[in-house]
Amino acid sequence: MHRVITDRFILRGNDGNVYDAIELTEQVPAATFGRPYATEPGLKEYKLTDGRRLNKMDETTFQIAATAEMLTRNGPQSAD
Repeated sequence: MHRVITDRFILRGNDGNVYDAIELTEQVPAATFGRPYATEPGLKEYKLTDGRRLNKMDETTFQIAATAEMLTRNGPQSAD
């Protein structure tokens, strides 16, 4: 299994700091006779582009796991 970037978005902290974030989706093998290299989307992981992990609280709220700082996503949302 491998992970691919499936979304990039901007988060903003209460202090006004802006962060770049990515959504990584695990690709699970789902091969069939007709599609031997097929995959299906699996678990999602969220990180800041500097590598810090994020907890997704809801569609617009994320938390930096190491510091518990809450961040808000603005703008269009991707489908989950």
